Formats: sequence, structure tokens, C-alpha cells
Amino acid sequence: MAQGRLVAAILIGLAVAALVVASALSFIWNTGRTVSGVADLGGLSAHPDRAMDTATLIFRHSRGELGGIAIAPLRDALAMAPLEEEPFVYAAASLANAGRVVEASRLLRIAEERNPRSREARAMLLQHAVADADAREAVTQIEVLHRLEPELRPALSETLIYLASVPTTQQATLAAIREDRHKRDVLQGLARWGASPSMLLSAIGELGEFDLGPDRRGYVRSLVNPLLATEDWRGARRVWSVYYPGAFDGDMPLVDPAFSGEYGPPFGWATQDGRDGWARTGDEGLRGRYTGLGQAELARQLVLAEPGRYRLNIQSVDPGSGLWIEVACGSSPAFAQQQLAEEMQTVEFTAGSDCPALNLTIAARPTASQSAQDFRIIGIEMERIAP
Repeated sequence: MAQGRLVAAILIGLAVAALVVASALSFIWNTGRTVSGVADLGGLSAHPDRAMDTATLIFRHSRGELGGIAIAPLRDALAMAPLEEEPFVYAAASLANAGRVVEASRLLRIAEERNPRSREARAMLLQHAVADADAREAVTQIEVLHRLEPELRPALSETLIYLASVPTTQQATLAAIREDRHKRDVLQGLARWGASPSMLLSAIGELGEFDLGPDRRGYVRSLVNPLLATEDWRGARRVWSVYYPGAFDGDMPLVDPAFSGEYGPPFGWATQDGRDGWARTGDEGLRGRYTGLGQAELARQLVLAEPGRYRLNIQSVDPGSGLWIEVACGSSPAFAQQQLAEEMQTVEFTAGSDCPALNLTIAARPTASQSAQDFRIIGIEMERIAP
């Protein structure tokens, strides 16, 4: 995995992996408010809340620079309002800039205790945790900041994914994540960044069971698709099988021969809706309708088969004259096809050693009558008949 590219992306987005306060906090402190809007309030400027609010806006407006902050008023403000956190944040920033990170972290802890919602304190604690490879602390701060600062969520998620991709922090990061949404983001991010099947399977095991969200099948596809894009067919099936245990019945490479729809694509049936036809899986098999006017892909399944000779047996009801079964090698044109003109149809084909992934497709084609036709396919079986 190109870790240099990942680090660069993080530094550009949030820069939490750096120890320079200004760069780390510039993205966080874009509030849209101006310093003058708080400072120019006449006699109220001496109030401790006003003094600390003014200092905070100066700090944010200057992208983390301390030079514009008057320290004496802050000391007075702290004496008048000893429970506030801002003076500790600025003192910690000054110490961190001087390389005194341990002392800075102590002050940040005080600031965090005084105000658990302080995004400045938490951002700096996150920054230190990433620099120290303290995955557990980093995850804690990320999950809190994720709730406090919705606009930072993409950058925070990328940081979390990075920590989960580095061998030295991977296991601790995955073990520390508590919220399902972060588990989903991390696993999806690892897949998107090109994680190997072994790495994904290890992460799945470390994260444990979690809610995949409302579109469960779509989420599994998002994990599998990057592997398919690199033609790692077997790796993709290994990851897919974690979420669909028991999908493969005996030696038959085809999944869901009764079209129940229990298993999601690509190694289960994917059905399509289109202008010239549609199909649905269910308890009665594959049901649908085609217009007879044009071509339409109705259902498809990706099948991994060892080289050899195979036979497909397809049982259908009222298929009409426009229903076909097609066998293709990957995205290439079909090399075997058969019209399903009878209720029991057989097609034989040879899977070559240069074709590790077959696409089985139920398709509709134009008919002479150009009339619409309802159809039902009860089942399909695939058997190997010769090496």
C-alpha cells in the first residue's frame, strides 16, 4: 500500500499527523467569525469570558499563532474564572511549539477535563496521539470530534483509516473502535485504498460483528469491488463469503440455484430493471417480464470454476421466445449461449484455464412477435462433466 500517498492526504486534509500546531488546527478553526466582532464591545471586554473568547478567535483566525494573544488578560481571566479551559490550551500550544510535548499534553488533559467539548484541546491531543502512535487515544479523540464537528468527518475518517492501515497501529486501532459507523468507514476505506484480502479478513475479524447499515448488500459490494477491479477473483470471494456463509452447496460453483435472493451479488444473483425487461428473485424463483422489443440483462452471477467441461440445466415456466442464458469470460462477449425456448433446457460449455471468472447471464432479446412476455425460471444447476 502506498503509505506515503496516504500520509500526504492526511496532512493536506487535517494534518493531525504533524506536531506543528498551526497546520494541525487551521482546518479545524475555520469558524467564519471575526476577531473584531467580539473584541469591540467597550466595557465588556474586561469580562473573563470575553477575554478568553477574544483570545480564542485570535488563535483561530491566525491559524494557531500565539503572537497576537495578550497573555496578561488571560491570566487575569483565569483568576476570575478558574474553571475555563482556554488558557491551558494556549499554554499547551506554546509548550508544544517549543518541543515540550509531555508538558503540553498534561495541560491539554486539564483543558479537556474542564471542557470535554473543547475542539482545540481534543484536536491537539489527537495530534499528539498520532505522532506517538497511541492508537487507542487517537481513536477516542476521533470518535468525540466526529460528533462535535460534522464538517471534519471526512478528514477524521481518513486519519482513522490511515491508523488502521499501518502495521504498528493497525491492531490497536481496530480494537479501540467502538462505534459501528467508524467500523464501517475504516473497513470500507481499507478496501478503497487497496488492502489485500488477507488484510481485510484480518480487519473484519478484529472489528467483530457490527451493523453494516441499511444497504447491507451495497456495503459488501463496496468491499469486494476493489478486488474485482484488480481481478483478484478468489480474494473477492473470500471476503464476500464472510458475509454469506453457507452460500456454496457442495461442489457446485454456482450460488443460489433456486433464485431465492438470499445471497447478494456479485457471487449471488444480481437482478436488473430496464426499459426492455426486469426480473426479481424470490420464493418462486426468478420472475420477470420482457418486452420483446430490445435486449435486456435480467440477472447475472459471477462464478469461479476450475477449468473443465460443464453442463447447465435450466428449468423454466413459459419462457417465451426471447429468453436466453449466456456464458462469458469476465466482461468479454458470451462464448456459449442458449435460447430458453423449452421448460427444461441444457447448455454445455468448456471453461478454459485462461478464464478463472465466468459471468452467467439471463438475458432478453427481441422476438419476432415483439410482444411482452412474463416468465419464471424455477432453478438452474451447474455440474462438471469432464476435466
